Amino acid sequence: MPGLLARIVAHSLDAGDVAESALRFQAKERKLMKRWPRRRFWIEAGLGALSATLFVLTLFVPDWIEAVSRIDPDQHSGSLEWVIVAALVVTTVVSSLLARREWRRTALGLSRTR
Repeated sequence: MPGLLARIVAHSLDAGDVAESALRFQAKERKLMKRWPRRRFWIEAGLGALSATLFVLTLFVPDWIEAVSRIDPDQHSGSLEWVIVAALVVTTVVSSLLARREWRRTALGLSRTR
């Protein structure tokens, strides 16, 4: 039994196999590092960042919507602002999750070229 074990270990630790395996790993790593996320990732990430910025702005300065659009559909009740905050939160979360999924697809090499 010890002779068999020694032969298995010697075979599995063959220097040529180890070097070849290391070269294959390095080539695969270089190939993955050259991949760039698709345009879809950048759109989703940008939309998530924009909606997060508008969400924070609306929380701290709720009247910016009336100042920019020069209309006051809710007569300063604030209900429109809370609806917009809720919509921005949903948009931020969904866009961020989609961008994360696209990033992971790219990192795993599942994404097609642009």
